[in-house]
Amino acid sequence: MKYGLSGLLLAGLCSSMALAASDNCQDAMTQAEMNVCAAKAHALADSRLNSLYQQYRQRLAADDQQRLTVAQRAWVGYRDAACRFETAQVSGGSIFPTIWLQCLTGKTETRIKELQKLMQCKEGELDCPSLQ
Repeated sequence: MKYGLSGLLLAGLCSSMALAASDNCQDAMTQAEMNVCAAKAHALADSRLNSLYQQYRQRLAADDQQRLTVAQRAWVGYRDAACRFETAQVSGGSIFPTIWLQCLTGKTETRIKELQKLMQCKEGELDCPSLQ
C-alpha cells in the first residue's frame, strides 16, 4: 500500500466534477464525492492544526520549541502508522481514501485538542512546557 496523500487528493478531486458543481458534502452520493468531502475535511483540520501549532510554538522558550518540533514529527509518524493499521482492511478498495482521510482527520482533531490544552497552561505549572 503506497498511497500518498497528495495522490489521494488529486484522484478524488479529479474524479468528482459533480460535487464541485454542488459543493455540498451533505449530498455526496458517489464514492468519488465522499472521497472529495473527506479530503476537504482533512485539509480543514490540517490547516487548523498547523495554525495552532505555529501559534503555540511562538509562545514557547527556544529549548521547548525544539522539543515541540520533535514531538510533532513523532506524532505525524504515529498518526500515519496508526491510520495504516486502522485502514488495512479496506486497503485497495474504492472506500479506502474516505476511510484513510477520516482516520487522519480524527487523529488531527485529537491533536488540536491536545495543543489547545497546552496553550491554556500558565507559567510555572509543572506539567507544562516553559513559555517565553
